[in-house]
Amino acid sequence: MALATTDKQVSPFMSWLLNSPLHSLLSNQIMLITVTGKATGTRYTLPVNYVCDSDDLVISSRADRRWWRNLRGGASVELLLQRERWRGHAEVIEGSAVMDTLLRSPALAKGLSIKLRDDGQEQTPVQRVLIRIGCLEPLSVEAEQHQGR
Repeated sequence: MALATTDKQVSPFMSWLLNSPLHSLLSNQIMLITVTGKATGTRYTLPVNYVCDSDDLVISSRADRRWWRNLRGGASVELLLQRERWRGHAEVIEGSAVMDTLLRSPALAKGLSIKLRDDGQEQTPVQRVLIRIGCLEPLSVEAEQHQGR
């Protein structure tokens, strides 16, 4: 039976686990992403499932979530990926472009656990967005200290 939890309950545990020596239990499919609010400048860090697609990482989120909206128009993000810190550039894929992307790359849909019917539609339709993160570069300890962390 699945337990009902909120992001506030899950995030601290996931943050601890993904920063710990036990990270390998989940870090091949879950990473931490840090997004900065465009209006407030507040930094939000949350666990997300990801899939590697060429040199990029791709995340799927339900459209009714709010965190990804800070990435519209492109934005810099920080990642904790397999216990290493990275900086990247995120772009949001919305609307009909989501299904176009998934249909062009069935492996991407499968990796994101999105099941498609033979007609190319989702088996369980969900309004979703995709976030493609590219231009990854290591985030050095010196850079983090310079930013006051």
